[in-house]
Amino acid sequence: MAIRYTDDPARVVTKRERPQDKKLTYFVERKYINDKGQKRRKLFKVKEGKRAAEAIVEAHNRDVSDEMRLPEFGPVPCSLVFQAFTVSKKNEVAVSTMDGYQSVIKNQLTPLLGDTDFRQLSRKRVTAFIVDCFERGWAVNTIKNAVVLLSTICQEHIDDEEVETLIGRNPARNGLKRILKIAEQFEEQGVKRVDAFTRTEAAQILAIAQQYEPDAYPVIMTAFNTGMRRGELLALRWEDIAQDSITVSRALVKGRIKSPKSGKMRQVALSPALKQLFKKMRRDRKTKEGLRDPGYVFTTKTGCRWVPNNFSNAWRRVRRRAVDQADEDYPVRPLAFHCTRHTFASWALNANKPIIWVQHQMGHAKASTTLDIYAHFIPSETENLDFLTLDMPEKRPNRASGDLRVI
Repeated sequence: MAIRYTDDPARVVTKRERPQDKKLTYFVERKYINDKGQKRRKLFKVKEGKRAAEAIVEAHNRDVSDEMRLPEFGPVPCSLVFQAFTVSKKNEVAVSTMDGYQSVIKNQLTPLLGDTDFRQLSRKRVTAFIVDCFERGWAVNTIKNAVVLLSTICQEHIDDEEVETLIGRNPARNGLKRILKIAEQFEEQGVKRVDAFTRTEAAQILAIAQQYEPDAYPVIMTAFNTGMRRGELLALRWEDIAQDSITVSRALVKGRIKSPKSGKMRQVALSPALKQLFKKMRRDRKTKEGLRDPGYVFTTKTGCRWVPNNFSNAWRRVRRRAVDQADEDYPVRPLAFHCTRHTFASWALNANKPIIWVQHQMGHAKASTTLDIYAHFIPSETENLDFLTLDMPEKRPNRASGDLRVI
């Protein structure tokens, strides 16, 4: 595995290799992140002495600073500003925070703003960005996270005297107020669309997961086949699985086992594919020893119950591979894991499953909630209107007058 070095400045370190040595040996110190996310140091011995070590350090630190330097003239793409921001912050924030920054930049900011000239980033352009986010069906919290990070990046450059002239003021300031206002407008228009994977996308994602993330594959497979939420899946125990259904009675939320989001227990139907999967998992489970959480259906390779953040990281790795390896004619969109839930609902409605059935599967308190979210997935059948044809009663002659009347 390649070592993940930080962007900390390198420095020259001297020490005696052995206690009995009289001469000092010169080393170049580099900081790196180990598998546990901890910062450690690595020393490289420089046999040529002090001057050689200093030259190596100077060259390394010059390269790092060049990554953070923006062009003085001409257009400055926002994508370059975003990259410089992550480089400058890598050593100031926790690894998890940096992962969050990079996720928002990759999935929200860069796709919609990456080619925009940072100098031309205005309030009007940021408002258009927010509208674009809503039109794509992104959740309000997702949009909030993107705008807050964009505001932070802009403020960083305003506070820096060298680049203050690039934008002058923060165009993303008060972005949250604009989000709420635009959200109200979309709600008034009845726009509440969500994204779902196509069957081709789902097949590619499952193939990648099975090959590269075998521990995460059963979770993803079950998500596509049941519409269960992430927390409900990770809290699932073997005792919850019957012959034809799954009992959803708990969810893993922020490390704690709680009731499902609706607060009520529900039964979820088992597809033939899931029956085969669980049968195989039960058989394989009997051959494993030392499982730490034997009662849970989905565990990691160490036998522990999945931690939500760890599973989300596995999902991102699967999604990234699926996106990168997809054929040009069959691309895979980088949607969130929660979209597997929307996918199940869309497939069910396209198969003409009753709204009430979908409501119970999804765990919605009201059928109106299901309709509000997934109405656009219901197939429209305007070509067959035979059910509107009226059957007129037969007419027979009136014996008294010979007139015809309807009886």
